[in-house]
Amino acid sequence: MATSENTKRFDCVRFMREAREQISREISGLDHDQLVHWFASQEYTDPALARLARKFREDQAVADATLCRKRN
Repeated sequence: MATSENTKRFDCVRFMREAREQISREISGLDHDQLVHWFASQEYTDPALARLARKFREDQAVADATLCRKRN
């Protein structure tokens, strides 16, 4: 028997499912390069995700520079 004290204020599972559906709609049909660009363009509020994204961008910049040097 649920009382007002026992009702959920935040439904974590519903929130996660809605977020996943939104992301799926945004990235559906993107190829690999577009996905890389999409992930790199996102702003992350979680500090761990922000560090990972920053590291990815740094690594990507190094890889791009290396590829340019090999082409020349």
